[in-house]
Amino acid sequence: DELRTTFEIRVTHDEITRKGGKIFKLTSQGDRQDGLNPSLALFEEGHAGAALVYNVVDSGFGAKPNQLRRMITTAGHEQAGPAYDLLSQATMILEGVVEDFSFFAAIYELDKELYQNAETKAIEWSRLLNDESLVERCNPMLDVALDRVDVMRAVNEGLKLRPDKRGVEM
Repeated sequence: DELRTTFEIRVTHDEITRKGGKIFKLTSQGDRQDGLNPSLALFEEGHAGAALVYNVVDSGFGAKPNQLRRMITTAGHEQAGPAYDLLSQATMILEGVVEDFSFFAAIYELDKELYQNAETKAIEWSRLLNDESLVERCNPMLDVALDRVDVMRAVNEGLKLRPDKRGVEM
């Protein structure tokens, strides 16, 4: 309450405002969000069908200098959408196919050699799911914002869902 009073910040369920500026959430109904003029856009779970909202925000940036767009997401399963497009762009930059000094990406994934069979290229599930060092490598927030016990429990629960691994003790 002291910060709200000191800095004249108004907070509601849908937005935070201060002296003409505001932070607000957009719904996934991007086609109803025309007229935006943002300076900053934060996207969470960008793989989950946020293409309409992403396109409207991108259009709203227009020629505004220094616009800032951030996306925090997992890869998800959907290749259509902004998260996959940004991953493809980041990969092209990292591989030297294109050059873009205005683009930054932090991608946390495992090197395939760490969990694939060298000859068959098949995923070695026992290595992938039982080697805790591999879980650590692809979860940079482990022990910071993610509890190690909860993550390992989720990995083991996920293993039970794999039809080819049911009843197999790892």
